[in-house]
Amino acid sequence: MSPSFDADLAAARAKYMRRNREALEQASLLLPDALDACPKDFSLEYPTRELIRSASGWTLPWVDFYDPHWVSDTKRFGCVIHHESNVCGIALGRLMAGSVYIEMIEGNPDVRHPFKGYVLDTVELVALIYAQLNAVSELRLIDPVQGAMTHYLNRGYQMASGSPRYCWKKVW
Repeated sequence: MSPSFDADLAAARAKYMRRNREALEQASLLLPDALDACPKDFSLEYPTRELIRSASGWTLPWVDFYDPHWVSDTKRFGCVIHHESNVCGIALGRLMAGSVYIEMIEGNPDVRHPFKGYVLDTVELVALIYAQLNAVSELRLIDPVQGAMTHYLNRGYQMASGSPRYCWKKVW
């Protein structure tokens, strides 16, 4: 690769990472008003290898997806919901084809975590802000968990046909 290509790629990665962090920061400010039961002392963080490894016992293959697949994507999107010393939820995805793709989303399997029932709300708020910062108008949940379909449909998502399966929602 040429030096100018490498520089352009690095600049693009930095731009989208900066926008993702800005979305996390804005959502952190809005979340206490958006969720009735928002716990205090929470943080929304950009995914790191260390945070992703803390979810290694969860249902989804977080470590396998994160490294090298997600970290190599220029337009990656991510959100880690953190409360005190616990990771409560994670979402990873990317910006693609006029949409924010949320390719993996999961709440901590410990039913006592304080964001139980609010992981999708929280990730969706971050994704909405990220979509706005990048001038895209749609959210997509890629390969949604079958048991959560009713919840997604009640939230205004529509099921699309095709492969991979996904739910989508116009956001503006």
